[in-house]
Amino acid sequence: MIRLFSILIISLSLIACKSVKPGKPIIERETFINILIDIHLTESSLMHESPFEKGRTIKVMMEYDKIFEKNHVTRDDFMQTFNYYKEHPKEMDALYSDITERMTLKEAELSNQIQQTNTTTESQPQKQIK
Repeated sequence: MIRLFSILIISLSLIACKSVKPGKPIIERETFINILIDIHLTESSLMHESPFEKGRTIKVMMEYDKIFEKNHVTRDDFMQTFNYYKEHPKEMDALYSDITERMTLKEAELSNQIQQTNTTTESQPQKQIK
């Protein structure tokens, strides 16, 4: 999780045009959590690529734009909200506790689905080839 958070910080620093310290987060907490989860999943899916691969930064930016559009926020809204939480570390910790819990539950759900699929596949009689 720390590695993903580090990647997120590095990626966000690439898109940050200006530093704004809002008095309160612009994006609602629940929406912000969903955005961060999507960003972590996107970063994870791109981990197999070299950070120096040609076009990777553009690819990451395009994926972020899709996430922002899906959640009806702008990049600037995201950065202002992120900066708010960066300035309020206790709130950021609570946010990431929720994110970690949700991602752990999602991982367990996916593992159960895979296990059920494997069990179903193994319990089906094999057709004999003649």
